[in-house]
Amino acid sequence: MPVGLVAVPLARVVLGESSLPGTRIDLLGMALATCGPVAVVWAIVHGESDGWTSRTVLGTFAAGAVLLAAFVLWERRARQPLLPLSLYRIRPFVLSNVVSVAMYFGFFGSIFLLAQYLQVAPERSPLHAGVLTLAWTLMPTFVAPLAGALTDRVGGGRLMALGLFLQAAGPAWLALAAGPDTPYTRLVGGMVIAGAGMGVRLRADGGRGPRLGRPGAPRQGLGRQHHRPRDRRRAGHRRPEQRLPPLRQRPRRP
Repeated sequence: MPVGLVAVPLARVVLGESSLPGTRIDLLGMALATCGPVAVVWAIVHGESDGWTSRTVLGTFAAGAVLLAAFVLWERRARQPLLPLSLYRIRPFVLSNVVSVAMYFGFFGSIFLLAQYLQVAPERSPLHAGVLTLAWTLMPTFVAPLAGALTDRVGGGRLMALGLFLQAAGPAWLALAAGPDTPYTRLVGGMVIAGAGMGVRLRADGGRGPRLGRPGAPRQGLGRQHHRPRDRRRAGHRRPEQRLPPLRQRPRRP
């Protein structure tokens, strides 16, 4: 909560205006995209206490499924959809989202268990345990700029594979090292490796974004992702080798 209260006024000062003239907000799409997952999550949370076969849980599951199906149908018909479904015809976009889902499943699952372990085993406070996990969560801040410098040389695909490997190696380290009396110094290495992998993967995925603007790819909605002039230049239709060379200045006459 305190971080959010500070971030809201800073966002108005730091972030540039991203509105596009002549566009409308897909309010119905936003409502469906919000209510559908909320219903599914609510049913999962209450399934153990209320019973997985109870009418309330099954009905909420069904309501969530109906809302998500309605979201897909509405996005296919909306003139300015919140999520253009044509983007899923782009193979890099689909693969990037699949990898992101897998990454966040592993990240949030591991960090949740790690926070519980750091509290229960040595009897630390929740705040103390949260501070200790910064060895994982702060690493992307330092690694992402370094990974960005290597994206053009190594390639986004290789860096993404490296990031996923490190994200798997970090939790594996923690699983093998964790014990009732394991000191924090034996765990911090796994956190650093996992955090570094997260930073590498995030930066590699960001570097692959402009490729969505390749020739022949559906372009509906891409402008919303690249609305600023700098981003529009990055998402140019020409490949780097097809760009026009810089104009040479004419020699001045004596």
